[in-house]
Amino acid sequence: MSSFSHVPESPIYYGYNGSPFVSKLEAVLKLKNIPARRVDVPLTPPRVDILALGIPYRRVPVLAIGKDVYIDTSLISEALEKAYPSSPILATDVGLQKAVTKFYDHFLFNLGFDILPWNKTPKSLQEDRKKFIGRPDIDFDEVATRKELAHSKLASHLAILEEHFSDGRVWYFSTPSPTYTDAGIYAVLDWIRSFRATRPVFDSTVFPKTVAWFGRLDTLFAAKPPLGKVKGPDAAKEIFSSTFTADLSQIGFDEVEAKRLGLKKGAKVVISPEDSGRDVVTPGVLIALSKQEAVIETEQKGQHVIPSLRVHFPRLGYSIREVPNGENAKL
Repeated sequence: MSSFSHVPESPIYYGYNGSPFVSKLEAVLKLKNIPARRVDVPLTPPRVDILALGIPYRRVPVLAIGKDVYIDTSLISEALEKAYPSSPILATDVGLQKAVTKFYDHFLFNLGFDILPWNKTPKSLQEDRKKFIGRPDIDFDEVATRKELAHSKLASHLAILEEHFSDGRVWYFSTPSPTYTDAGIYAVLDWIRSFRATRPVFDSTVFPKTVAWFGRLDTLFAAKPPLGKVKGPDAAKEIFSSTFTADLSQIGFDEVEAKRLGLKKGAKVVISPEDSGRDVVTPGVLIALSKQEAVIETEQKGQHVIPSLRVHFPRLGYSIREVPNGENAKL
């Protein structure tokens, strides 16, 4: 039984240039040949086009498959694999792919944070990122002093990749074509590679097989047609007028997990990331829960009532809590 129905030919996602995780999603979309369209949102909040969906959420990308909205590239990629099964990228070693990609997402993104040329960024961006990571006391001048250490760590990561590719494999898991893991590692390293100071670290004489792997993906992605664009108001209108596409019976409601979390089906909850962006919570009614996914339905109240959407979150990396009676959760 398929877990999706009435899937749109061209899903809609929200993001901005320069985000490694938006780039990761775009790599996945291109590998799967999905002609998705992007709503461009600003580098810093408020991101009114996402808020227009009735979804307060701090990070990007966000992707809608009909009226089912997905958060975080890990869950987004799984949803795309099920909704658009042609050109599979998670067909083999699924658990291992998730684990390896999560490892690189975490360590390489944090490494990139230390390598970013913060001295060339506006103060407004620095202040926003302090809120984003929950570190109001961070000193970006001190971060700049760690750049050479970060370059050394980057070289260590590249050395591990070089060792991995030393057996002559073409793609990370010796598959006939690139996988989710290839897309994930490539996107975050390509973001780091875009910083001028790091380019000497990507030395083809030191890491020939890794640089060759990069080159193969560079060529592959350059040959793909560009993804489309759509304006925020048009995207919202299309999403609200569409149908729910995910079969929630395939997710179910795990009563054991609910008991562990102190939750019940139909409870009013808020969900937020556990690391960066946790200052913004997403409220809704809990309608599905498994060990890997939680789904809430938005409740729209007030002067301008808009249709409810279902918002899907991965369990790992996100916290869920019930809203006590009387607490203003803006449901």
